[in-house]
Amino acid sequence: MAGESTFSAQITNFVGGATIDEEFCDDAAQDACKEIINQLPAKLKAKCAAATTLNNSTTVMDMDDVGDILYVTRLSANSGGYQIPCREIPAQFGGLATDSTDLNYYGTAADPVYWIDGNTSDAATLYVKPTPEATQTAIVHHIVYPTVDVSASTVEIANFPDEATYLVVLYAATRQLLKFQAAMSASWNSEITQALNNAKDVINNNQPSTTTDAYGALENEDIEIMGAALSLASQQLGEAGSRLQQDSAQYQWYGDQYVRLSAEYARGLAALKGG
Repeated sequence: MAGESTFSAQITNFVGGATIDEEFCDDAAQDACKEIINQLPAKLKAKCAAATTLNNSTTVMDMDDVGDILYVTRLSANSGGYQIPCREIPAQFGGLATDSTDLNYYGTAADPVYWIDGNTSDAATLYVKPTPEATQTAIVHHIVYPTVDVSASTVEIANFPDEATYLVVLYAATRQLLKFQAAMSASWNSEITQALNNAKDVINNNQPSTTTDAYGALENEDIEIMGAALSLASQQLGEAGSRLQQDSAQYQWYGDQYVRLSAEYARGLAALKGG
């Protein structure tokens, strides 16, 4: 892949130079990032981390499209200006985080807590107690799932290990190969059927007329017209057969390439997981 300037160029190379669907590959690359990140060992997963600050204006964190929570800290006025770790508590006890009489789950400035719970919106929410303030902020350290623009001029992915980037290209290429095969399957049905219908028309379907298809010419004992009709039908059948042969070879190549790239992707991911 060295020397290729974009993800798009790399994917195109892997699929044999055919024109790729860049928007489709953007989505495939993003799916790849999620799949890879979720299987990375801790030391590599840390490269996929980001930090979100909670304060007086944003006291909770929407967990939509957020990966694993690594840890949460909160600034305490009594900590000398340092962020101190928050304890994670079970969501069912979140209501007790503000109950000063509860010895297990009550959150204090010296012993803050956090939990993740559902709400009336579509996504879960992360809460910190005591509630973050302007001068006592909380920081949520979490995995972020990156987006990928395969047409971008750079082959870098933010918040993603460089050593795993080539796996994203392989994954996107395999998805594009399957898309090519699906498109070919659909086109075969229409194009080959049309060629067969054309052959049928000039044999016994009154094309171009009732007397000039092969059966009509035979009935009229017009051997010349019958021969021309059969010749045209043969051409149509030959065209369908030739197209089917060519497309079958291309379809098979896409399938073989899919197997090769999938195996390389699996080996590469296994190596990263083991590392």
